[in-house]
Amino acid sequence: YIDKYLFNSKSVAMALIVGAFLLLYAEKRLKRVRVDSTDDMTYSDALMVGIFQCLSLWPGMSRSASTIIGGLFMGLSRAASAEFSFYLAIPTIIGASVFKLFKAGLPFTSAEWLLIFIGSAVSFVV
Repeated sequence: YIDKYLFNSKSVAMALIVGAFLLLYAEKRLKRVRVDSTDDMTYSDALMVGIFQCLSLWPGMSRSASTIIGGLFMGLSRAASAEFSFYLAIPTIIGASVFKLFKAGLPFTSAEWLLIFIGSAVSFVV
């Protein structure tokens, strides 16, 4: 059911269009910035942005766009929304990578784990 209705070109195209319109609407709605920095965010702001991140479960919906949309709707500045979106990407990408490694089920040697760790660290810094 999920493969049939969500992982097809029409669904992905619709997600891209909906994401674009939501981003435009959030941008026009941003009249008064309530939070200028991620340091000024409350836990409820962070929770709501995280809930908006759930939109990215729809194939084609950008994770960063959905978190930026959530930030703009919560009154964050553009810079704070983008910065917090980057912070949310770190555990998401690490979790997805670890999940894929374990799902692959390949027995890695210690040398291969070292290469994976070094590659991940370098890509994080760059």
